[in-house]
Amino acid sequence: MAPPTIIAPSILSADFADLGAECSKTIKQGADWLHVDIMDGHFVPNLTFGPPVVVKIRSHVDRPAEAYGKGTFDCHMMIAEPKKWVKEFKKAGCDLYCFHYEAASSSAAESPEAKSDEKTSPKELIRYIHDNGMLAGIAIKPATPVDVLWEILENPDEKERPDMVLVMTVEPGFGGQKFMASELPKVEALRKRYPNLNIEVDGGLGLGTIDQAADAGANVIVAGSAVFGAKDPAEVIKLLREAVDKRTLSDEDAKARFKKGLFEKSVLDKYTSEYASSTPYKHSVISGLVDDTLLRKVRNEIKSNVSFTPKETDIYKIHQSGDLANLDGLDDDALAKLPSLLALRDALYSQTFRDYVSHITGCGPLSGRKTDMAINVYTPGCYLLCHDDVIGSRKVSYILYLTDPDTPWQPEWGGALRLFPVVDREGKDGEVAKTPLPDVVKVIPPAWNQLSFFAVQPGESFHDVEEVYHAASKEELEKNGGRIRMAISGWFHIPQIGEDGWVEGAEEKAAQKSGLMQLQGNPDQHDQPQAQPVAVEKPSESSQGSDDSGLDEEDLDFLLKYLAPTYLTPDTLERVAEHFEEEFSITLPDILHPKFAAKVREYVEAQEAKKLPDSTEQIEKGPWKVARPPHKHRYLYLQPGAETEKDSPIKELIEVLLPSRQFRLWLQMATRSTIESHDLIARRFRRGLDYTLATGHEGKPRLELNIGITPTDGWGDDNDEDEDDEDAESDASSDEEDKAANGKANGKGKGKGKAEANPKGKGKGKAVEKQPKPDKEVEEEEPLEVGGHEVYMAGDDDNEDAAVYKSSAEEDNILFFQAAAWNKMTLVLRDSGTLKFVKYVSSAAKGDRWDISGTFEIEEQDDEPEGDAVGVLDDSEEEFQGFSDSVDSDSD
Repeated sequence: MAPPTIIAPSILSADFADLGAECSKTIKQGADWLHVDIMDGHFVPNLTFGPPVVVKIRSHVDRPAEAYGKGTFDCHMMIAEPKKWVKEFKKAGCDLYCFHYEAASSSAAESPEAKSDEKTSPKELIRYIHDNGMLAGIAIKPATPVDVLWEILENPDEKERPDMVLVMTVEPGFGGQKFMASELPKVEALRKRYPNLNIEVDGGLGLGTIDQAADAGANVIVAGSAVFGAKDPAEVIKLLREAVDKRTLSDEDAKARFKKGLFEKSVLDKYTSEYASSTPYKHSVISGLVDDTLLRKVRNEIKSNVSFTPKETDIYKIHQSGDLANLDGLDDDALAKLPSLLALRDALYSQTFRDYVSHITGCGPLSGRKTDMAINVYTPGCYLLCHDDVIGSRKVSYILYLTDPDTPWQPEWGGALRLFPVVDREGKDGEVAKTPLPDVVKVIPPAWNQLSFFAVQPGESFHDVEEVYHAASKEELEKNGGRIRMAISGWFHIPQIGEDGWVEGAEEKAAQKSGLMQLQGNPDQHDQPQAQPVAVEKPSESSQGSDDSGLDEEDLDFLLKYLAPTYLTPDTLERVAEHFEEEFSITLPDILHPKFAAKVREYVEAQEAKKLPDSTEQIEKGPWKVARPPHKHRYLYLQPGAETEKDSPIKELIEVLLPSRQFRLWLQMATRSTIESHDLIARRFRRGLDYTLATGHEGKPRLELNIGITPTDGWGDDNDEDEDDEDAESDASSDEEDKAANGKANGKGKGKGKAEANPKGKGKGKAVEKQPKPDKEVEEEEPLEVGGHEVYMAGDDDNEDAAVYKSSAEEDNILFFQAAAWNKMTLVLRDSGTLKFVKYVSSAAKGDRWDISGTFEIEEQDDEPEGDAVGVLDDSEEEFQGFSDSVDSDSD
């Protein structure tokens, strides 16, 4: 049985002017022991109490009725010759005499006046303390390795074994120091070897650090300023105790925090049966999980006291609290305002409820020490895209909803947990790979006090959180209670060291197995679309390196059917090439000839007017296919050669213009590169459905082209142009083309598209913590952010975990940014380490995002630019200023 929790406030932080009364009051406020720090000015530089002070405060606090009982004076002897003072402190009222291992081989003299050339030892000193009727403790400083204690703790003679070990989590000698989490592995090692030992931690302990100490296995908690400096010391003592007790929360106390009847055998059997037969993979939904009164208190505490940070990456857009498991980032005063939330957390990770979840899922023992949870708030426009939750030691994933209990959540508001089916596909080598299909088959809308959970399964437990949809009006939103989808999301982990069920190396094996499961059968070979590069003949030597060679009159006539005349003049191409060579990226507005652009617009608008089928199966009966798997991307696509596609301007772009010799020559002149192959695709990103997640690519730098053919507005691109208009000089003599034709990055026309980062081609987009804008005009409605922008960003070598994202208040990792746009071409030279994604298109967008995307392999240059072309431009650098349209063709 684990030793009991003991809270021992350090009186070093008490009011010395009224020390006796302070000590008495602290015991009445719930403290078990008083920790008395004795310093001699030799072993540590500070001086504190002597026996006379202990005598005085002892008269204010009743002696304990039994060993380890309430009122125990835990005297921490930071002195150079501890044996000399044993009898003195026994007389003064000390109950537990804790000496330092580092001072144990000192004088064997038995009084302060005596001298002796003999030296004592830790074992002899422990026996001497016991012989004098006190409990014996042994302490180690941060620099002392814990293994020096093994021989002492395993002594067969009980009289020479300590009753407690103190692990210092600060350097001894002064109060108020910062907690040293680096010392906790010592606690873990002690708890693993000695499950019933009293293990004390001292230094920097408070509500913000107690969980780490308790997780490691400490049961005796010394807290100074956290208790004596608190507005409500009794509440802090209670919370410290609960943080440790949650590891051993009684069965009765745990059950009282859940709804009545939950733990009855018939109810447990019902959920277990439902879980076993659920599809597309095993999951469970429990309605009314927690005691309703407790959960309402939790929700009120969160609304009143918890702040949230808006975070956005390629895979999610949410508002997230700090970590509720280890309480990182929350100070003691904040945590004292959350007693119900902490009670809920302790109940969820109690042995009673962990056993309940384990029984339903059949997943084996779960950790009570490694807790992992946060509060996520989804407001309209927020979502979480498809993933399988496989990270490290996670074993069970759960969501507990805290939506408005008095305004029931409606399914049409979105925000549902949605599960994806997985199919086995046999590859060319005969191996079978698991791949998720693009359409969800199970939708679980949020509901107050509802728990959804499932065992994390590599390559199988794919799910997302549906976008919370915008209301039609402010009035409707208010009527719906703001459509605030609040939930506690978290995971249960495999047992940790010292817990029942812990197996050495199990966490590493689980991580290795999950990686193998995700790679088994080479699932990438089943991705759609597959690349279809078409090699091209190299231009002749005479045409290489010449900016104006290769395009004759017939070539120009061909290109004039598709491209705006402005972009076919030698001066224009020269300026484009110079800008691209300098910046590695460029944006060319109004790239298509007006007549051809009109045909494209007419076609796209006609397609948008038609209702698309709901299912992938029905869509793929036509020429357009659905990109998959959804944990990488999802959108509609059309590749060259689609037999069922009727002639259309989009087909003309990907089958006639872009693969043509004439366009290739034009592109080589515009980028001063030699093209080796092309791979073209038309894409349609459906609002409320589609996206691509951040990926790199293997191999040498390549040229990437995108032609935006999105006819609707409201994507942010028009806002950028408005900003450009506002910033323009008052005489503004340049035409509209001059204003718009700037290489865009960070949405502000600055940036470079070439990067050499994360050469493995792996990683995820970092989270951007959005800063609230000042209220210029409260009345003014901000335009909705609807996504759909294409982003190039620097990879992150430090982040190999597919679902963990860093937060950053700055966007300096964004290299190039382009919102969905009409008739606009972007060209980017992209290195393998540069990540790229298209942001999820919100259901609030006015239409779908349409584009033509092309990848062109190019011949590597001998004269590569020096340095890594990474980051945004300095304000001093000259931006591309656009083109003049003074030279127009008669065909315009």
